[in-house]
Amino acid sequence: MILDSSVIDHINSSLENFATYRIIPDIPIKLPNGTIVYANIKGTFIFFITFILHNVLYIPGFNFNLISGSQLAIKFGCFIRFTDQICEIQDNHTMRMIVFAKIHHILYVLENPKGQENTLPQLQFQ
Repeated sequence: MILDSSVIDHINSSLENFATYRIIPDIPIKLPNGTIVYANIKGTFIFFITFILHNVLYIPGFNFNLISGSQLAIKFGCFIRFTDQICEIQDNHTMRMIVFAKIHHILYVLENPKGQENTLPQLQFQ
């Protein structure tokens, strides 16, 4: 998953990544190359147990899975700090780190914290 501060919605390209999903009315999405595609599925994506996203749009064939940094910051009160090597996402009230991303070819790619694969969900962003 790539953290992107310019996308409006969370986007995922594989239904296999969704825990649940539902059909929605078509939503037009303009891609960076100018092409318009339509999302008609929205669902819940579990990246790892402390990071669950709801209302993620499914766009088949899209090259990246994107997390909207602006949605996290505005809707959920997350603090997002970028450096030249990493990006940290923290709860704005407790300052507890929720997730972090490392730079990879100018993109911030989310990392799964060690030991988080087999426990119950702790935070859910709707």
